[in-house]
Amino acid sequence: MRALAVAAALSAPFGGSVSQLNVAPDGAAWVMEANGNRQRALRITPDGAVRATTLETYAATTTIGADGQLWFIDYQNTLHRIDAGGTVTRVRDGDGDQAQRDVPSSLVSGPDGALWTMTRGRRPALLRFTTDGPAQQTPLELSACDTPLDLGDLTRATDGAVWASDAGCDRLVRIAPTSEARTVVLPPVLGVHGLAADATGGIWFGASTSLGGHVDADGRMTFLPPRPFDSSREPTAIAVAPDGRPWFATGSCRLLRVNAAGGVESRRAPIPARELAFDAGGGLWLASERRVARGDAPTDDCDDRPPAARIRVDGTIRRGVRVTVDEDARGSATLALLPGGRSRHARLGPDRQFRIRGARGGTLRLKTPRRWHIERGDVIHVGVYLRDEDDNEDMRYAEFRVTR
Repeated sequence: MRALAVAAALSAPFGGSVSQLNVAPDGAAWVMEANGNRQRALRITPDGAVRATTLETYAATTTIGADGQLWFIDYQNTLHRIDAGGTVTRVRDGDGDQAQRDVPSSLVSGPDGALWTMTRGRRPALLRFTTDGPAQQTPLELSACDTPLDLGDLTRATDGAVWASDAGCDRLVRIAPTSEARTVVLPPVLGVHGLAADATGGIWFGASTSLGGHVDADGRMTFLPPRPFDSSREPTAIAVAPDGRPWFATGSCRLLRVNAAGGVESRRAPIPARELAFDAGGGLWLASERRVARGDAPTDDCDDRPPAARIRVDGTIRRGVRVTVDEDARGSATLALLPGGRSRHARLGPDRQFRIRGARGGTLRLKTPRRWHIERGDVIHVGVYLRDEDDNEDMRYAEFRVTR
């Protein structure tokens, strides 16, 4: 295993895209890292040690099981378990072509020690996977809705009930340990992003059109104040701290926290976190597109700004177009020729993939294809897509008219 440097916050950059943050009872964090056609399960301990386990299949959804280990279902609907030592065990096979259509989008450890999820569609059912593999299906009696159930997030409340978000019907579903289901209707287009249990059987939720709110065990709903002025991004994940207060990730260098008075506070984050979770001791884990961090102490290198680029022509267009980027980034660029400035006769050049290396960035020259017969009055359209190591991205466009 390799060790990570520890500063104000533990921050580990990885080569692939990071997602599905889970924290185990022993305080270690698990994430999935996807890089091309490869996926790895990364287990990171609080002291910064990382164990990477390469998977033979892609995880669709993950959770920590009752045994404290990581469980996941792949896109063939096959159930797997990974222990702290990196051993992967195939627990239950999927069901062929039908399995691919019914892959769940969320998984949670239920009150009976089994893994719970729900089937989608007009006849939703509760699925329980025991740790030795057999699956039990229980039909759910839900209130009528014109749209099939669209499962979003699942979380287990402190009273043993499992809550689910249903984007198709704008509602929350509470499933008691007895499998009895009850629904809570949400305002239309609220856009729930994440569920997290409170200490009394209810849940907190994040939302795209507002910060979020709270629903108690009896279904009574309250909403949080609007987001602070310095945090315009919508919540991407929610977690509840040991003191019972919810925290929100926003995909930026700002975390949001609800204080004891019910107000919303904004505080700097060490990375542009999209996910967050607390361990049993109150330690905060964060995950961005490329990094994992422990602790919320801010650092000076958190970056949630897209790369900046200048597009210009030196002298004549036939010598090419120069693209100057201000930081290490990768992306793609395309030139298009608009004869006489008319887009209906546009001719596209090849899509060029590039990588600008170095903290200070660099310059890329895009040459026009030799087959183009460029004349006075023609327009060259330039499109550049940029993405940096923290997944900040931007599109830049420019047009140049040929004058000689």
